[in-house]
Amino acid sequence: STQSTWALFRIDPSRSSPFCWMNPSLRDQPCVEDDFALAGWIAAQAIVNGVCLPLPLPVVFFTYLLSEAENPPKELELVTLDTSTQQSIKRIRQMTDIEFQQMLYVEDVEGISKDEWIQQKLTDTFMSEKMVRQMQCFRNGFFSSGLSQSVVFNTLTPESLHAIVVGPVDDGLSDFDIRQEFRIVADSDLSLYPHNILFQEVLWHMVDTRFKLDHRGVSYQRQLLKFITGRVRLPPRKGEEVIRVEIPYSMMSVKDVDEVADRLPQSHTCDNTFELPNYMEVLLFSSESAWFAERPQRDPGKTYVTSADRHTILAGMTPLQLEQLRAKLEDLLYNKIVTAIANTATYELDDLPSSPHLHTSAVLFVGSGNDETLVVEELPASGNGPA
Repeated sequence: STQSTWALFRIDPSRSSPFCWMNPSLRDQPCVEDDFALAGWIAAQAIVNGVCLPLPLPVVFFTYLLSEAENPPKELELVTLDTSTQQSIKRIRQMTDIEFQQMLYVEDVEGISKDEWIQQKLTDTFMSEKMVRQMQCFRNGFFSSGLSQSVVFNTLTPESLHAIVVGPVDDGLSDFDIRQEFRIVADSDLSLYPHNILFQEVLWHMVDTRFKLDHRGVSYQRQLLKFITGRVRLPPRKGEEVIRVEIPYSMMSVKDVDEVADRLPQSHTCDNTFELPNYMEVLLFSSESAWFAERPQRDPGKTYVTSADRHTILAGMTPLQLEQLRAKLEDLLYNKIVTAIANTATYELDDLPSSPHLHTSAVLFVGSGNDETLVVEELPASGNGPA
């Protein structure tokens, strides 16, 4: 039997729009209409099962899904879906009357205004006769689920239905609160000692304040999100997905701590796991720390960090020393995380040159989605000095 081999929906080829629309290149054949009916049924099942579809349909699609009338789309609703159409309309509006009439002559069209030409362009691009039939098939499949019999469903607006099926609109660039968008599950060790609790506080304070979108359009938050999850867009619903923060190395001796000092954060995007070396203990217990300078045994391989040391290390610090520790840790976390993000696609993180004061250039991204520009930023030295 004949099968459809084309995508049902298409994103603007220039990738300037995050949304998709029905694919105008599809053949007009029964199997395609069946596929649209199946797609509509799947969209309804997404509502029933409480999941979102990874299909970036715009709100206007749901406007026509809920409308019995198959009127052509309005200009303001659809011009952002396709850059070439948007540019064509802009050129028409900027034409003088003489230039517009000359264009009509070339196109062998007579007796229409600019507004009529624009409306016809939108109809041909987004709601041709073929697309109207495809939308009707999608609608038939969607409502075959019985959703229209629900009192709650019948109160939904296109915007609310879009948020339920596709998820909220996300530009892939704006700032966000990672602890609100995700459920953070931290390694149990991060709650075991006072300095580890402080480690978490400094980590999220740094992400919330220093990773915000800057004046150049560089989104550190989004690149951290991409580093951990593999994508720059937020989950459809707040708190629906989990990010696990784990301390991957067990450090018994000062030598162990020194070895961890040069390691970078790593991630496993398959399960959103962020592996973060315990840089707080690097500052507190390394061979360069004030704590080690007071040990009777000055051999890093034979000097061990005990549970008692971990419980009491912060208790002997003055408020000024604690503030200085927070500042050093924040700088160290910033440099390590940005360096890991910058180099994750180039070579293995463990192959980076070992140095207690690593200088590097971080390659960051400006833009969103597939429209990204590289920016090189020189990072300061990592603050691995004494606590």
